[in-house]
Amino acid sequence: MQLRLGKFVHGGSMFNTAARDLALLHELPALLNTLPAFGEALGFHFYSFSYSSPTHEVYASNLLSGGRWLIQAALEAKPHHDHQYSCPPVLWTDKALPGRPHLWDVAQELGMRHGLIQPIYDGELQSSLTFLRPHVSLSTQELYQKAAQIMLLGDHLHRAAVCSAAVGGGHAPSAPSHTVQGPAAGSRSSAAGTPGTRRA
Repeated sequence: MQLRLGKFVHGGSMFNTAARDLALLHELPALLNTLPAFGEALGFHFYSFSYSSPTHEVYASNLLSGGRWLIQAALEAKPHHDHQYSCPPVLWTDKALPGRPHLWDVAQELGMRHGLIQPIYDGELQSSLTFLRPHVSLSTQELYQKAAQIMLLGDHLHRAAVCSAAVGGGHAPSAPSHTVQGPAAGSRSSAAGTPGTRRA
């Protein structure tokens, strides 16, 4: 089944139809393979989805080396009381990395300049869905138009990852991304990079 991605960007009844289309995709591999097209339809160049539990991890992204670590640093900077399931997106600005201007400089060099992170906290199960781009800032109007759509996809990906972890499946998507799925210990992606990773 082909997800009609274009409908996500217009809202109203068309958004409701797209939501029903999305609900028909239950398998994690199929959902991960929609990420490049979904990001493009929403106007973003980079995408990243991560899921972690005490025993399992999933990561799919086209971020440059070092990008994953920066996303994690921004999520860890959120106040603890914000770690609720239905939390608002984190705007990707220098305020997402408070007190660490050198990390923001690295993000700029990697083209991670504008966008948002949608975190999902479900007890010990945590996910995040990120869309970023190198050009054109994210306006308040655009945020309102697209936040619900990104939250919907993030929730669906999270639930699919939980189900996939329960059966212990593995996946390597054909999309330009890097995915790790399996026992969390010792299975960190080589794409995670380090805080000092810089583009040549």
